[in-house]
Amino acid sequence: MARHRLLSALQSAAAGGVPILSRLPRHRPPPLHLCRSTAASSAAAAAAPATLPFSAVPGPSVVPLLRNLPHMLPGGRYFKMPAIQQLELCRQEYGPIWKIELPWQRPMLFLARPEDVKEVFLADGPIPKRQDFEAFAAYRTSRGLGVGIAAAEGEQWKEYRELGQTVLGGPQSALRYVDKITDAADMFIRHLRSVRGGPQSTEQAPPYTVSNFQESAKLWAFESMNTMALGAPIGIYERDAEAARLFNGTMELFECFTELNQAVPLWRVFPTPLYRRMARSTDVVWDTCSQYVRRALAEPISGSMVAMVADQVTSDRKLMMVTDIIGDLLLSSIDTTSTTLTYLIHCLAVHPECQERARQEVLAALPSAGDQPTADTIPQLSYLKACLKEALRIHHVTAGVGRVLSKELVLSGYTVPAGVRCVPLSMLMALDPHLFPEPERFLPERWLRASPQYQKVAQYAYLPFGHGPRMCVGRRFAELESWVAAAQLLRQFRITTSTPEFGKVMKLINMPDRPIDFQLNDL
Repeated sequence: MARHRLLSALQSAAAGGVPILSRLPRHRPPPLHLCRSTAASSAAAAAAPATLPFSAVPGPSVVPLLRNLPHMLPGGRYFKMPAIQQLELCRQEYGPIWKIELPWQRPMLFLARPEDVKEVFLADGPIPKRQDFEAFAAYRTSRGLGVGIAAAEGEQWKEYRELGQTVLGGPQSALRYVDKITDAADMFIRHLRSVRGGPQSTEQAPPYTVSNFQESAKLWAFESMNTMALGAPIGIYERDAEAARLFNGTMELFECFTELNQAVPLWRVFPTPLYRRMARSTDVVWDTCSQYVRRALAEPISGSMVAMVADQVTSDRKLMMVTDIIGDLLLSSIDTTSTTLTYLIHCLAVHPECQERARQEVLAALPSAGDQPTADTIPQLSYLKACLKEALRIHHVTAGVGRVLSKELVLSGYTVPAGVRCVPLSMLMALDPHLFPEPERFLPERWLRASPQYQKVAQYAYLPFGHGPRMCVGRRFAELESWVAAAQLLRQFRITTSTPEFGKVMKLINMPDRPIDFQLNDL
């Protein structure tokens, strides 16, 4: 799960009777063309471009002690402004690089140039630093427990990653779970058939409507990950009590993370009600997950993630780490993967010519009703894969995945010190007409090398899952799950939608701002 601190999150700092502040003047960016040194004493200096200090990076005006906070408070120019709109406005006003400074956190530097993003990721080193989910990490640490891959830092993260590699593996590793992913997709389709409307038509609900598709897709993403991790579904469609407890606890914890990112971090001083709520849901998720993992280890199912690491679980600590990894995968998959599939299916629904081309490709790879996706047939779905890439370009699931700089860098001519949190805004770069011609157009062919419409993408301009060793841990699974689920849907249904347009709200991820309904008409 790619994750970052949200600018809109800072609006909640206005709570508690803060007086209204008038709008402050903005810090305008310096000229784009930087002068070169003319120092006669050094030929090297004369040839090198001049750099500006970090204080010169454009951004909202700064007030002593409060820094940029007044802009987020009542009367401030960003008060109650949706986060996505705020980022777009800053990009327009300040250019491809700007900073936000708040009293309680590291300076945040936002980047919308691929060249700068490249420098940040190339400077990662062997142990990249993100510092996400601080409240969660603080609570787990206070209990003497691990924090998982997503929240761990330093050597602890390295240890988690080494164990996780047994499960996560390389780029092709998700394919070893394709049978289980297909089983989960088939369960999902049976569920969709059970919840879609009947043949009767009403003005409010056209025939065969699946209302709020993403809510059903969350159940699919949850059970799909459980099937891979544990070897078998755990009964969320049958409303099993323990499965429901894990699902609801995971949803609750995701909401807590979102709200914690929206609030001043008073939990650092005392356990706020929100912090205690996060702690309770954390206990529910990890305690329940631990029970599932223990049972799966007692009788490992061949081909499951637990079976892959069973011989390494030789202590309570290793058991805790395996549970943490499974918990991370659940947290990073439910909302992220369900949103990914929803965006893909919506793009296919509103572009029927693309849907039909993708369907014919699927039928060519799987011509018989009994054929199932395999590691051999998945590579044949090049157009469907291009559709997913294009859907995630237009509807980025995250704004960008941040890094805390471990060393000083020069970005867009500014000297950026170590310790600054950089947020590459892949979401904005993906809609930049200079990087992607006709950026608002859904054009899967731009990703197909054999197509006349193929466009070579600038390196680091398209990063929907982040980049490097700390990219979204569930990326390969989310992609494969989405391809398989979409392929199975296309084989059985012609898909239309009564929700042709929607906006997005930024929580931990960018989610549709309204329920999206699909009509699934049998072929």
